[in-house]
Amino acid sequence: MPSPQLLVLFGSQTGTAQDVSERLGREARRRRLGCRVQALDSYPVVNLINEPLVIFVCATTGQGDPPDNMKNFWGFIFRKNLPSTALCQMDFAVLGLGDSSYAKFNFVAKKLHRRLLQLGGSALLPVCLGDDQHELGLPSKFTLLFLQEAPSTGSEGQRVAHPGSQEPPSESKPFLAPMISNQRVTGPSHFQDVRLIEFDILGSGISFAAGDVVLIQPSNSAAHVQRFCQVLGLDPDQLFMLQPREPDVSSPTRLPQPCSMRHLVSHYLDIASVPRRSFFELLACLSLHELEREKLLEFSSAQGQEELFEYCNRPRRTILEVLCDFPHTAAAIPPDYLLDLIPAIRPRAFSIASSLLIHPSRLQILVAVVQFQTRLKEPRRGLCSSWLASLDPGQGPVRVPLWVRPGSLAFPETPDTPVIMVGPGTGVAPFRAAIQERVAQGQTGNFLFFGCRWRDQDFYWESEWQELEKRDCLTLIPAFSREQVCMFRGWERRGGSSGSAPSPVLCPTGAESICAAPAPGAGVACVGTAGPPGCILLPGRQCQVHASGRLGSPDVHLPGGGWTLQPGRSRVSSQAPADTALPDRDVGLRPAAARAPSDIHPPGSPGRHPRGSSWPAAVILSDQPAGPLGTASSRAQPRSC
Repeated sequence: MPSPQLLVLFGSQTGTAQDVSERLGREARRRRLGCRVQALDSYPVVNLINEPLVIFVCATTGQGDPPDNMKNFWGFIFRKNLPSTALCQMDFAVLGLGDSSYAKFNFVAKKLHRRLLQLGGSALLPVCLGDDQHELGLPSKFTLLFLQEAPSTGSEGQRVAHPGSQEPPSESKPFLAPMISNQRVTGPSHFQDVRLIEFDILGSGISFAAGDVVLIQPSNSAAHVQRFCQVLGLDPDQLFMLQPREPDVSSPTRLPQPCSMRHLVSHYLDIASVPRRSFFELLACLSLHELEREKLLEFSSAQGQEELFEYCNRPRRTILEVLCDFPHTAAAIPPDYLLDLIPAIRPRAFSIASSLLIHPSRLQILVAVVQFQTRLKEPRRGLCSSWLASLDPGQGPVRVPLWVRPGSLAFPETPDTPVIMVGPGTGVAPFRAAIQERVAQGQTGNFLFFGCRWRDQDFYWESEWQELEKRDCLTLIPAFSREQVCMFRGWERRGGSSGSAPSPVLCPTGAESICAAPAPGAGVACVGTAGPPGCILLPGRQCQVHASGRLGSPDVHLPGGGWTLQPGRSRVSSQAPADTALPDRDVGLRPAAARAPSDIHPPGSPGRHPRGSSWPAAVILSDQPAGPLGTASSRAQPRSC
């Protein structure tokens, strides 16, 4: 008696639906049920009429849109000319993966379920709707046949689209584009490393318009590849042939035959991704170490999801780091299970930042290098952005696998239609392509709202925008979030007499405050709290007060004179009123015990500290050069701000 056949088709955007589908396939094969798992767009949809049993696993993206790898299927299944009995031979079930915090929760799964019923399909059960907000969230697929010696013919390499090829580059055959330049476009002191990268696409057959995106296939770093092979006891130079266990399963097109272990880990296995629950489930099955296996089973259980989140998801711990934490289990992993255990590296999409009308045979992207800190010692780094930033075409030829797909942005084709574009930070990239394209076509109604932190640090393409403004091709409205600074004119207190109240300039809403005591050379300033660091630029010698958003704990530095103001160094009592002048030759930062005098606030300003507390600090600002801490000259004159 032939075993029943099950087909699992998935539509996945980030890999979750694919991961669930492969788990279903493993469970089916464990129960002696023949099972195939395929992406919806890779399956010949006309064969669906001959399938007796099908499970659809679908994610929902954007505002109720289907994932990229099921859009062709989606268009076909909703054809109006399909007969109502087309799927009368099929029993099916639909599993949707969504997030109930979105308005169109599991919209794709619900709509697909209704359409399959309209085409005569028989539902095994009501549509199942998985919710990411919920607390719950075998034999190997391939055999690695290791070769004792390298074959005499053939060479290891990725399948690529060669220049002059008739078919356009795709995920299965990307174009190896030479990198022309890799330039950092943010200031050297800026916290964010942003790169403008240019590729040569001459002869690739690639064409694109404003709003399209380029997909880049990244690789793991050499250090991570070496560490992975060491933990698992693999020889990076070992060659193998990949052979599927099931007759209907094909080998990944991105892997050559034969393939080396180094190539597999470098270009295919996503060892820098955060593992899913199914990773721990399968790893527990492979573990021979009692204590490690017990912990892995706990992580894969429903009761252990909170602990798994704290261990893995919150600190963004990677697959490689998890394997290092379970060394006995990692060393016992059979190589045949590597492709079941570790997902494939997914391509990353970037908005194209150039137009072929201005830069023929060139493709430019603007990439913000992702790096952030969690409680782990090693900073978290984006795989693709860090890999791209590490490539230096000045040291030798560099080629990057890429291909292009249409984007979701659409611009009017009529020349008299003005366009308002809002692109903060690196989000301005597709609008640069659009502006270049529209200007080349004679369209001048271009309005760009651009926002960044600092004019001199991350104002991308400033000179280009200014040139277009001079030609009346662009109206630019910039905004700089860290340059919202308020300053007041200082006043003097000589011989015990008070001067006039300060004259207001501007006070940003919700500002933190640095209160300069009313002593010679004192001034009052407010710095916006959009985020650290806050900076005040003083005229004259352009000394700079630089402090974090909370001024009670960090030092305040005056780079112009080399001063350092530290808490607790002042000789004024911490209980003194806020308007008490610091003694001559005393430079310090101290907490104020009382509210600041009301007369130093300009009309219309918030007046008090946003939290209703006392002013956070008192400082002396001086024009004179400074010696050691606390020895500023008493002949300081008040600044005119």
